[in-house]
Amino acid sequence: MKVSNIQLFLLLILVTAPTGLSFIAAPSNTASTWCTRSSSSSITMKYEYRTKDTHIKLNASNSNEEITQSDLLPPIPVTGVTLKMAFDKNYAVADASEFKSTRFTSPPSLDLVHQLRRNSDCVLVGKGTVIRDDCTLTVRRVALFPNKRQPARVILDSNLEILQARPASEKKLFALLQDGFDAILYHSCPLLGSHQEAMAFNPHLTLVQLRKGDGTHMSPTDIVQDLQSREIHHIMVEGGPATAIPFLQENVVDRAIIIRAPVTFIEPVASNMNNDMLKDAGLVLLEKRSVGDDVVEYWVREGEDWPTVSVADWPN
Repeated sequence: MKVSNIQLFLLLILVTAPTGLSFIAAPSNTASTWCTRSSSSSITMKYEYRTKDTHIKLNASNSNEEITQSDLLPPIPVTGVTLKMAFDKNYAVADASEFKSTRFTSPPSLDLVHQLRRNSDCVLVGKGTVIRDDCTLTVRRVALFPNKRQPARVILDSNLEILQARPASEKKLFALLQDGFDAILYHSCPLLGSHQEAMAFNPHLTLVQLRKGDGTHMSPTDIVQDLQSREIHHIMVEGGPATAIPFLQENVVDRAIIIRAPVTFIEPVASNMNNDMLKDAGLVLLEKRSVGDDVVEYWVREGEDWPTVSVADWPN
């Protein structure tokens, strides 16, 4: 009788684990592990294995070994563009009363965002997101897949402002320009000496010049095609609205994950987005799920399928 790696892993858990085992019926196709550290510095490992017929959860504690990979199975191959947006009750994306954006979605929703990042070849945002938040756009809340690098960060910045502006913290450069991970800046302005200096300072930085497709912004279609030529096949568009809307208008979004938080901002920053815009982009609503305190909507291009049978299984 052949024994699979999963069966060996389960046998190892059963032999070594001092804690309980539970079986829960649920249709699915994935396996994953994650770990937490208790106050006694021991590592608690949780293993979740799913087959078509059975959903198995195991808990084990091991004070001498830390689990560093979060998934036993490889990532599910996905291509195209996945849009992720988060709104308050009124489609607002931020609170103007705050100098820097604060997280308003629940921790499980944040985990979902980081799962989507680790399933993506790049994370794409506009310059405003970088200037406002000094974000890194890296995978942090979940572990990377085995042999998987951090996704490239793609920033749309027509005039390369983030190479000249300074973060509010008075650091010399924004975090994603000095963390050693790949960053691609799309722009439409001529290169200056200061831009060349920035490239020399950061060998992981790539500048790509594109013309403005309609005279106001660079064409998302051109950006997607250029990224694909760089072997970047799954693009996560993480906002903000000024970046997301052109991608929807040019019908290059293949699926969308929309997170709706049960909050109302004091001074809402309007997104100028709504469900009709998603529908006009050729997307249909597949399902709504409660994730933590939030409601998550899963949209996909009409006639296409979600990457997994159950929307709950991707991103994993």
